[in-house]
Amino acid sequence: MHAYALISGDQVSNRRRRDAASSLALLILSLVISFSLAELLVRTFAAQAFHPGRRLFLSNAQFDVTGNGAVRYFPSERIRMVAVYEGAVEFDVTFVTNNLGFIDTEDYPLDRTQEGKAYVLIGNSFVAGIHGGQPWVPNLRAMANQSGNSRAIYNLGVEGTGFWHFSKLLDDVQDELPFDVVVIVGLSDDFRRPYWTPIVEDSSVYMCLSDESREECAGREPYASLFDESMKQGDILDIAKQTTGTTVLLNDPGRFLEVQAKRSLFLVMLVRGIRAALGSRNSLGFDGFRDLVDRQRGRDIYLLHVPQKHEVTNNRYDVDPMGEASALGVTYVPLLDACEWDEEMFYERDSHPNERGYRNLGLCVGTVLSLLP
Repeated sequence: MHAYALISGDQVSNRRRRDAASSLALLILSLVISFSLAELLVRTFAAQAFHPGRRLFLSNAQFDVTGNGAVRYFPSERIRMVAVYEGAVEFDVTFVTNNLGFIDTEDYPLDRTQEGKAYVLIGNSFVAGIHGGQPWVPNLRAMANQSGNSRAIYNLGVEGTGFWHFSKLLDDVQDELPFDVVVIVGLSDDFRRPYWTPIVEDSSVYMCLSDESREECAGREPYASLFDESMKQGDILDIAKQTTGTTVLLNDPGRFLEVQAKRSLFLVMLVRGIRAALGSRNSLGFDGFRDLVDRQRGRDIYLLHVPQKHEVTNNRYDVDPMGEASALGVTYVPLLDACEWDEEMFYERDSHPNERGYRNLGLCVGTVLSLLP
């Protein structure tokens, strides 16, 4: 009787384990199916067309850090940049930096014999403007000169930067460049970007936060991979494949899941929604904006708010800095309203403007600042 009871207890225990395993498997299957359906719906019907999962290649480490922590480009360099999405090249561009490490064909400081105030246009990659193949700030300066409105116009755009970077960079160039007007050509994302500095580790470029070690930083997804400038696109695509798909799944399953998660439009939209719901003035980084304005007192300051692709689609900004700008005495201009925009001005998968988009941005900025007729 005792043996029978013991055997029955084992059978019950085994049955419970099997039931628990079946329930867990059913739960996982349900979650996978639900997630797949959500992903399919987002990719089919979402108003925001964004494509995570970029693999960026650079022929040069690109970033330099000055004594005060300002991030700019290495001076007098030729740099090739290639962006790969899902096995295809989105853009392949080459640009040069000048004597001070900014994206321009002319050395700085510019000739100040012309009349009028000197302008610095500062911002992130949208100001650097190289993704369309032709930086737009030097073109704006040339158009202003041709229209008889000659001005010294400086391009201080640096990829990936935010307001804390802008503030340090303006401090850093004050003794090098004579300027009167600060024009922040900013994105909604700039208010969320923390301060970072670059490092190079194992032929990859990383953007490291101030509170993390080099080892922690290098353990995250790199900003870009370094490659030989002469490499053909086919060879670049072969390298990109090594970090996606079956190769990664077999060699590093954890890494595969991380990559797939970053490619999920559903997860990206979910994270953005949570951030928007929980967002506050501090989380949006107005402190960096205030720091910049405080350090540039005495100069005219503009904040020209450039729309990103999904903001053009939705016809509204993610962030409204108008009240903050007005309180600080900054002239705020929402370029989404000031100029015409459409989705065709941006790359299909990458978030940056294409050649047409950057041309429109230059004309828009020039018109708003009365630099163009």
